[in-house]
Amino acid sequence: MFILFEDYTPVEQMHNLFPQFSFIRKTLHYNNNYVLGRIRERVRTYNHGNPIINLLYNIGYNLDTDLDTYIRVAYERLFYETFDQGMVSYSNYGKVYDGVFYGKGSKEIIIVDTNDWIYDRNTDWKTVSPLNVILSPLSDFDYLIPDDRKNWDFKTDNLSVFSLNLKKLLYVYWNWYNTFKNEYGLNTFYELYILPNTLYSQTDMILFNRLMNLYYGKPMSRPLINPHYPVRKINDVIDGQLYKILEAIYKSKYTYATMLKMFPAIYHNSMYSFLMMPDLPLTRQINWSYAASRASIFKFLIEVGGDRDLAFNRTVLVNARIEINLLSTEHILKPMLGHYPNIYYELKDNLDYIYHALDNN
Repeated sequence: MFILFEDYTPVEQMHNLFPQFSFIRKTLHYNNNYVLGRIRERVRTYNHGNPIINLLYNIGYNLDTDLDTYIRVAYERLFYETFDQGMVSYSNYGKVYDGVFYGKGSKEIIIVDTNDWIYDRNTDWKTVSPLNVILSPLSDFDYLIPDDRKNWDFKTDNLSVFSLNLKKLLYVYWNWYNTFKNEYGLNTFYELYILPNTLYSQTDMILFNRLMNLYYGKPMSRPLINPHYPVRKINDVIDGQLYKILEAIYKSKYTYATMLKMFPAIYHNSMYSFLMMPDLPLTRQINWSYAASRASIFKFLIEVGGDRDLAFNRTVLVNARIEINLLSTEHILKPMLGHYPNIYYELKDNLDYIYHALDNN
C-alpha cells in the first residue's frame, strides 16, 4: 500500500542543508540515553496484560540452548503465536488493541515484522529495538515510554501503529535470560529492555508530527504527567529548524521522496528511511494496516507540495489511486476500524484526498 513508503530507492542526501540539526541530534541522543539509564536504575514490574509478554510466555522452548538453535526453533513458534495475540501479519488480519501502549483513547495496531535480521553476536543486545513506533499522535519531547501508565489521555480516539521484529525480540530475550538468568521476571524484562528502546523510533515520530503540527497550526500534544528529567529542553530550537525546512520546500519543486530526504531524523539518515514500512508481502490481510499507517503522512506531503509538485509525483499518485481502488474492493477498513468512527472517517477522508489529488492536473 503506497509504493512511496514501501519501495526504498536511494535519492540524494539533502539533510545537510540544515547544519544546526547536528546540535539537535546530539542533544536528543544525550537526553534519551540519560532517560534510558534512569529507567533501568529502577527495577519495576509491568502489571498489565500485554500481547508481547504473552508471546514470550507461550514460546515454550528452552532458553538454555545455544543462540542459533533457539532463534531457529522459537521463531516458528513465535510467528504462529502472533495470530492468537491479534497481531497483523501478511497472513493474519489481526485486531486493534485498546490502549496497550498509550492508554486511554489510544487504539493500537501491532504489525509483525518478519524481515530477516542478521544478528552479530557482538551487537549490544541492550540497544536493539524489537518494538518500533510506526505511527503515533505524540508531538512533544516528554521522554515518556509507551507503558500504559496513564501518561496520556486523548480526548478522541487516536491511532498508533507499532512494528515488532520477531528475530530481534528473540535475540534480546535470549541474551537477557542468559545474562541475568532468573534474577528478574519476564514482566521486568519487558519493562526494562523492550519498552524503553521504543524511545528511538518514538523520537523520530514525534519530530515528524511536530513538523506536521507546525504546518497545520495544531497544538502540540501534552502528557498528563511531567517526569521532570533534568535534560535540556530545545523545543524552540527544533521548531525554528522545522520552519526553515518548510520554507525551503516552498521555494522549489520536489518529488515526495526527495522531500522526505530533506526532513532530518534523529536515529535515521532522514525521514525517508524512517517512514519506510517493513518490507513484507502486501497481502489483503496487511494492506489495511499499511494504509492506516501512512495515509495522513501521504496527504501532508501532497498539501505541502501543492499544485507545483503534482507533475513531479504523478507516478506515485497514479499508483496510489490504483492501490486505493484495490483496498476499497476488499471491504476491510470498516470491519477493522469501523468501531472507532473518528479514526475510520479520518482515514477515509485522507484516502479520498490522495485519490483525487490529480483530478485537476
